[in-house]
Amino acid sequence: MSSRKVMVESYFEGFRQSDHGRILGLLTDNVVWDLPGFKHLEGKEAFDGEIENPAFEGSPKLAIDRLVEEGDTVVAVGTGEGRHKEAGPFRFAYCDVFTFAGDLISRVESYVVPVGDDIRPRRSGDRSPGRTGAGSERTGIHRDRPATRRRGGRPLPRRV
Repeated sequence: MSSRKVMVESYFEGFRQSDHGRILGLLTDNVVWDLPGFKHLEGKEAFDGEIENPAFEGSPKLAIDRLVEEGDTVVAVGTGEGRHKEAGPFRFAYCDVFTFAGDLISRVESYVVPVGDDIRPRRSGDRSPGRTGAGSERTGIHRDRPATRRRGGRPLPRRV
């Protein structure tokens, strides 16, 4: 395994243990963390403030399914689970893109998609929310489009 992939694994272990020093030691001083549609952070101080998001309890469970490296970039794909203080368990899939400057991480792009039993597709004629509980608009689910894929990515059978 390359040294950059080892660093990315160490980064995730830092989040699993809420180890600020471990994570910050892997970053450049002017690191950028983009969470599209949510936040854009610049610098170690801003990054440090998001390591333990105050809206969540404890440390997240993170599983890395795959690491891909090309040039100065490592991509991590996986799943995770945290506990939101108000909404309870939060399960998600993620794709994090790490850009390196020398031996340190200079940029992180985090794409996070909620997953779980609390999300269901809308059926034709169903006027109920597509998500149990409040806040379906923030999941990014398009309730006005019919589902074309099953959970897990497999296509639904075509109707004739």
